[in-house]
Amino acid sequence: MATEPDEKINGCGSVNGRTVWERQEAGIMMIVVSVLVFMGALVASLGTIVMMVAPQWRRILHLATGHAEPAFTPLATLVVAERRIAVRRWAANSPAPSLVRRRAAA
Repeated sequence: MATEPDEKINGCGSVNGRTVWERQEAGIMMIVVSVLVFMGALVASLGTIVMMVAPQWRRILHLATGHAEPAFTPLATLVVAERRIAVRRWAANSPAPSLVRRRAAA
């Protein structure tokens, strides 16, 4: 139990209207609010990490066990597609046998 001079030294007492109990209660509330804020930040960060890792967990596990990932070669696929397009264009532009050639062949 604090005496009156101790209360005045610690900033409590009848001057500013706060007692020692009110000051301790304010300190406890500050601790509670701080814990809640940091727990909220922790939950948000862990939730974000889980949402980013969960869709890729099989790939991560596969790479962690030492298996190499196949090389990503989008240009090879593009080359094949370009060749197909070129063949189609060439086939479309080649002249169809004319009626004269057909009659001569007959």
